[in-house]
Amino acid sequence: MNLVIFILTILCIFCRPFGFKPYIYTSIGAAIALIFGHVDVENLFYIFGLVWDSTLVLISLIIICSCLDRMGFFHSLVWLLLGKKKKISSIWLFIFLLILCGILSAIFTNDGCVLILTPMIFAIFSCIKDSKRVMMIFLIILGIASDALSNPLVISNLTNIITANYFKLSFLEFFTTMFIPNLCSALVIFVLFYICFRKKIPRYLEFQKSNESVMSKSIFRICNALILLFVILCFMLDDKIPLGFISIIFTCIFLLITAKYSSIKECREVIFKAPYGVILFSFGLYCIISLLHKDGFSSTLAEVYAMFYEYMDIFGVALISCIGANMFNNLPMLLFGNLSLDSLNASEIMVYAHLLACNIGAKMTPIGSLATLLWFSLCKQKNYDIPIWQYVKYGLIFSVLSLCGAIGGLMLVL
Repeated sequence: MNLVIFILTILCIFCRPFGFKPYIYTSIGAAIALIFGHVDVENLFYIFGLVWDSTLVLISLIIICSCLDRMGFFHSLVWLLLGKKKKISSIWLFIFLLILCGILSAIFTNDGCVLILTPMIFAIFSCIKDSKRVMMIFLIILGIASDALSNPLVISNLTNIITANYFKLSFLEFFTTMFIPNLCSALVIFVLFYICFRKKIPRYLEFQKSNESVMSKSIFRICNALILLFVILCFMLDDKIPLGFISIIFTCIFLLITAKYSSIKECREVIFKAPYGVILFSFGLYCIISLLHKDGFSSTLAEVYAMFYEYMDIFGVALISCIGANMFNNLPMLLFGNLSLDSLNASEIMVYAHLLACNIGAKMTPIGSLATLLWFSLCKQKNYDIPIWQYVKYGLIFSVLSLCGAIGGLMLVL
């Protein structure tokens, strides 16, 4: 019964019968489990304690991201650096966008990065003649990078927040462990891009003159200062105050700035369009995963992890998590894997390898992560259809090799 609830819920999330939002299906699955007595009220309070902080941080970051976007912060950043150039090297443009992708993913989560960077790429290439094929390459590789580079900070990905909370990993400890693997992943992506595309794309791209407006320098500097202060406070107060509270304070500050320097209407739209459903989504999904845990599936997975770890070290752990993430999405695999590794009393390096696999390895298929589904949706909104086979081809190459690079970097650290 529990396995059936899990499978049906996952199928509904991806097939979307009746066109409901994903959180509706996880809520229905959790409600069915509660009605039939598979979870009790005590379990619900325990699960809420696990997910409230992580989802609150994610929602806050997306609201901050939306505020900055509506004020023109990100477009200003791009056009201040590129707007006056008439010609730029394709490789240097990729390096610039890859660094920007890493910064956005680190501070505003992988979902925030997709929401910001995808329209930005369309805006940049709209100023370049005959760039459709080059734009597709940039879109796919940077779409993969948005997840692959969401590892350095606890706040960089919902999966990071959940894992850090579950295994009691501090903000500083997480950063010092994951910075090198994240850097290795970025280097692998760049090297692969250079090897695969240096002869397939023009050496230089010519820009038409852009009429993009930029925000005032004073507001731009204030926003940069606030972002820096937010990250510093996350490092300093992680052990004292839940990250959700810090995020809420800065969310309110950015909303006030948006209301003053943009408009109250823009501020209201940001508030009402925030993805509050992620609370129900995470809560419901965790309830459903707990059903499999009760049925002993996590013990079985723990045995599989132990077997592969014995023969392949942490690469074996990463392989199992990577396969699971691509089969039924990285968030369910992360939750299930966390429970399994906890029951195994796994070492810290196994936990981080599992997390890297769920973040980076989940880009092999379109259903591997919710950020990928969001990315496809944004491309479709721009009337730009990317063939799935094309995505899978590059996803297999870039995600597997960048994951190997990240795991190698993790072995250097721990």
